[in-house]
Amino acid sequence: MRNVDVGTPPIGYRGWEIARVRFHSFANLPTITDEPVYSPQFRCFGHSWCLKIYAGGEADTANGVVSVYLKNMTSKSIELQFCFSVRNSGGVEVVDYRSKKTFVFAPTGTTVDNETAPAWGTKEFAKLNLLVGALNDGTLEVEVRMRIAKSNNHLQAMFVPKNPFVREIQKMFLDAESSDVVFEVGSSSSDDDSSSSSGLATTFNAHKLILQRCAPTLYEICGDGEDTVPIQNVKPDCFHYMLSYCYGHKVPYEVMKMNAKDIIDASDKFGVSNLKLEAEAVFVDNTKISMDNMLELLLYADSMNCALLKESVMDFIVKNSLTVLEKITISELPQGLFGDLLTAMTRDKEKKKPSSADKLSIMTVSELRKRLDDLGLEVDGSRESLIATLKEHQATPSRRTERENSARGSTV
Repeated sequence: MRNVDVGTPPIGYRGWEIARVRFHSFANLPTITDEPVYSPQFRCFGHSWCLKIYAGGEADTANGVVSVYLKNMTSKSIELQFCFSVRNSGGVEVVDYRSKKTFVFAPTGTTVDNETAPAWGTKEFAKLNLLVGALNDGTLEVEVRMRIAKSNNHLQAMFVPKNPFVREIQKMFLDAESSDVVFEVGSSSSDDDSSSSSGLATTFNAHKLILQRCAPTLYEICGDGEDTVPIQNVKPDCFHYMLSYCYGHKVPYEVMKMNAKDIIDASDKFGVSNLKLEAEAVFVDNTKISMDNMLELLLYADSMNCALLKESVMDFIVKNSLTVLEKITISELPQGLFGDLLTAMTRDKEKKKPSSADKLSIMTVSELRKRLDDLGLEVDGSRESLIATLKEHQATPSRRTERENSARGSTV
């Protein structure tokens, strides 16, 4: 929001940025303990933020008390003071929480300690019944105010170059002088690839250290003493895009759209899981599921462990169940899909019930992946494996570092 000041504002008003976050149908939010609801992202001080609210409180809060946290969603840290306030329908402020000092908001996904964390707030923001009484047409509006630490004010006004690490890593892509492995990507078994006409393999210089972190399966193929590694059954251009991604480059959307399945195959083969998920999302976004291609897509999704694509096909089957039954027989479907089909049917029936919003068993694949990514956990795998990972995490309190650190922040 933009403030317009008439006259010189007093010191207490200077430097604040304000965002108003509205939780519509607040009374219907899940009130399960330790189950947060995240707001969409918003911008303040050049950073992206989201507000995280526990309508059911946390495990160590009193019954009926709501917890609220502000979370930094960018890759840069920032130190600031913050406030949360709520006004009722008459404009009267009923809740006013102010941090008593500045806090360092670390980049999202980083390791936290007692001084820095991605999220800070209060585990005892207000009683639930007080907030419900302040709703305006069912909407809870939380005013978030932020003011950057004074020690950073002068720094913000100066030009400071960005950390050059990412740019320098990107420069290393295909650098022959510094590389320690060369891939020879042949196309003899890919008759449809245009580069096969020359009969020559395409070479790619790479660095094992980068592959070890970003393409672990490809790294294992390298071995300890191999300087030149042959790669077959992969198109050179798709290998190029996959390898560039490992060095921090982005694959253009149109390229991803035209080569989605090939990129999925290569990324899955060599362990570049994030690129596989990106390509899968683009493929799903640009593929119209029909009775003619439904079975082919389902078989492909099952063979490549593409949970998002499989979910999309299952949703199509549920919406067109009568037509599907007339078109195919159960024996034509891949084995082991009963659980996915039952999930799609249940989700379609239960999705309008607020009490079902946080049940892992009927969450969409995107919702499961986002929750895992927020926790810094592996996001590739079948629907069953995603749920199993989340359940394992929930059963291990010592791993829930971000929320525990946020709770400590609220006591200061």
